[in-house]
Amino acid sequence: MQIAAVMAIIASFFPVVEGAIGSIPAVVIGGVSFILYGMISAIGVRNMAENKADLTKTRNLVKSRPRSSFQASALSSSAAS
Repeated sequence: MQIAAVMAIIASFFPVVEGAIGSIPAVVIGGVSFILYGMISAIGVRNMAENKADLTKTRNLVKSRPRSSFQASALSSSAAS
């Protein structure tokens, strides 16, 4: 993983790489991101199933409240006023 990170940092200094990545349509990048996050979720669910996590225990549950960036910015701007 560290080798890939170093290679990505080095590649970022070359305009040819920037041009190649910049030529990818936003729709394709969105689709790839959607698939990536879906795979990450699937791996998490698989890990919980393989480890037989007991989801009736509150310590095994993660409570999250999704908040969009618009809501977060609205909250921060109303707090500043």
